[in-house]
Amino acid sequence: MKDFKELLQNHCNQTGNHFMEYSPSLFIIKLNLPENRKHEIHAYVVVRDNVKIVEFMAKVCDLEQKKLNYKDILMLNQEKCCYSKFIIFGGMLQVAASAFYDESSEAQIVAMLNEVGQVADTMESEITGQDVF
Repeated sequence: MKDFKELLQNHCNQTGNHFMEYSPSLFIIKLNLPENRKHEIHAYVVVRDNVKIVEFMAKVCDLEQKKLNYKDILMLNQEKCCYSKFIIFGGMLQVAASAFYDESSEAQIVAMLNEVGQVADTMESEITGQDVF
């Protein structure tokens, strides 16, 4: 795979999405979605156990905002997700995906990015009825 930053920038330029480099290892993408919705995705490059990993995360809602049925949400991991999964991070319900950097193709990275944004936005809309993130 070519440089992660370059891949994300090129994808955003080709699709009209917004790309921002927050730090050398954190990139923020505003994904354009149907019905004039947008969703922010954080893209990271991290090292775990000496292995480089790419990771995407997108917020769905604050855990305090709604009574969430966690069993139903966990079941959505299998029903709605291929690359991604629902997680709790930073007091938020989020959608995340990760993969080994050196073993990921450009097509897989783009698919992961799109799935994380689409699933997070769909669930945000279903749970909150809003377009916050």
